[in-house]
Amino acid sequence: MFHLNKDKKILLISGWYTPEIGGYVKIVHELAIKLSEFGYRIDILTSNYSNKIETEKINNITIYRIPSWRIINNNYPIPKIGFKNCFFIIKLIKSRYHCVITNTRFVPICFYGLFFTFLSGIPFIHIEHGSCHPISDNWLVSIIGRIFDHTLGSILIQCAKKNIGVSYSAANFLSHLGSKNPIVIHNSLDFTIFKNIEHDNRNFADNKLIISYVGRLIYGKGVQDLIKIFPQLNGNVKMLIVGDGPYKKNLEELAKNVEIMNINFLGEIIPEEIPNIFSISDIIVNPSYSEGLPTSVIEACAAGCAVVATNVGGTNEIIQNEINGFLYLPKDHEKLIEILNVLILDVELRKRIGNNAKNYVINNFSWDTAINKWISLIENIRKF
Repeated sequence: MFHLNKDKKILLISGWYTPEIGGYVKIVHELAIKLSEFGYRIDILTSNYSNKIETEKINNITIYRIPSWRIINNNYPIPKIGFKNCFFIIKLIKSRYHCVITNTRFVPICFYGLFFTFLSGIPFIHIEHGSCHPISDNWLVSIIGRIFDHTLGSILIQCAKKNIGVSYSAANFLSHLGSKNPIVIHNSLDFTIFKNIEHDNRNFADNKLIISYVGRLIYGKGVQDLIKIFPQLNGNVKMLIVGDGPYKKNLEELAKNVEIMNINFLGEIIPEEIPNIFSISDIIVNPSYSEGLPTSVIEACAAGCAVVATNVGGTNEIIQNEINGFLYLPKDHEKLIEILNVLILDVELRKRIGNNAKNYVINNFSWDTAINKWISLIENIRKF
């Protein structure tokens, strides 16, 4: 039993935060809420690149958004250089935080965690959400990403008081970048909104079997592979692609080229609507080339969906192949076609896989275990 000092303040630094949408944002937001529920006073420091409210309070969490630019397809936030941001950071440093928690090594705003340590001695904990170097269809971006990881990214990680990997794969990557003794605390989620999902709820008059992807539309998510193999799937099938991102136009053009009318781009939807997508989906596919611990896969499993995913990062810590889902190697089109055609024809297999997945993630990725690990780490961070 922990005896918490309710005066302890924690600053979470995140490149993106609500009202932005995505697995990264959801994980950071739920961690903030859980820590707040246990009596900590939580502040969020994040980027502001679209004239959002600079300071606001949501669920007893104070959010500070600092002016930022966006680069690389207007998708990557970098804090602006100027007196306004400098004075604001100095003000936060004087807030006497118990600790700072940063998220992902390649987000520049997280380097403020270093400033807090160097200027005031406040320890920072780093959470790594990735498990490999950046993957891009642009070779120059990939090279720059590797150089960044082994220079500035490595400095950030080595200066952290403690490094957390969201999966064992992410922890191994932290070690690769110079972290000593990283620990694993799996991403955890509140599964309340997924508990009562029924998979017989059809909204389409044509009664097609539905295969869905939910996530960001960037090259590294591999959605192009799913579109390319779609003509080779058996049966009366419809594909739903849910999400937005800089690669969307490329994917829409690819969908036109395969001349299939049953690929539907639904755009970005609010998190509260995600269960509705899962309820009408027979199969969820995550064809990503890299992951830390994919939130969309955990959520799809919690909803009782039959999930097919690439065996990358921490995905195999969620999916046990052919028991509660199916794994295949990235870009292995033939294997993906084989797995999907088996699932398309076997409704009982889909149900069994989905039920196994739901039971597994609820038992292994709920907050019951993770929050105790977090509190223990935070309470002892100044002793390490």
